[in-house]
Amino acid sequence: MNFKEIKSASNSLLKLMRKLHTKAERRQSGLFLLEGKKLISDAIERGIEINDAVISTSFYEDEIHPDFLEEIESISVVSDALFKDLYTTSTSCGIIATAAQPDHTLEDCFNNEEPLLVIGEAIQDPGNLGTIMRNAFAFGADALILSNGSVDCFSPKVVRSSMGAIFDIIVVQDIDLPDCVEQLHDRKIRLIALDADGQYPYWEESPYRPCALVFGNEGNGLSHYIKEAAQTVVKIPIADSCESLNVAVAVGVVLADAYKCKSQAESMPR
Repeated sequence: MNFKEIKSASNSLLKLMRKLHTKAERRQSGLFLLEGKKLISDAIERGIEINDAVISTSFYEDEIHPDFLEEIESISVVSDALFKDLYTTSTSCGIIATAAQPDHTLEDCFNNEEPLLVIGEAIQDPGNLGTIMRNAFAFGADALILSNGSVDCFSPKVVRSSMGAIFDIIVVQDIDLPDCVEQLHDRKIRLIALDADGQYPYWEESPYRPCALVFGNEGNGLSHYIKEAAQTVVKIPIADSCESLNVAVAVGVVLADAYKCKSQAESMPR
């Protein structure tokens, strides 16, 4: 591996990494940040090509260098003082890398003839979105579709919260919902909306494939448009004294049941 030293904060690579903290730069450059050994290792294992990596002097001197560094062509070393302006975590992660954003389109979401899709309408919280990605991957969803107005799926907090799931599942963002709904209808994929005022419990809609499950914004829930466009609006029954479920929890509850239904169907004798 090739280590080179950077001593100036005005270095072009360091300036780029600082800019990648912002959504505008991520959109313009098509790049995003990977912070920490685990995330970078997961990315490399899944075939994500690392463009550049920067490590702190402490990481360089004190760490047993992980094997995945051999896969990175060029690694820059900076002082701990310079490194602190690069990471977005509360404490130093020691290593940061840049990579090209996986390039998926809405069409990719329909690769499976009988897909299970998750749609997030204006999801705002980065931690929620990262957890939704993990749930979608864990329970076998084929893709995650994010409407216009959702948080950037390549923001550092979302990427960290996804725990690598962002590399494992198709994620498309900035999707126009009317266009998406039209494609679902054309492909005869049911659109099932989850809402606290749903008509009946969600499990009465099983089995789930092919279908798209749509979950709403943390504060405002689903839009009137989606409720009207969906074939049915269902709910997750909860205790009367509980006002609502966190959206990431709701996604996990419904997808876990969908996964159970699919597993049971596949295990039945033919």
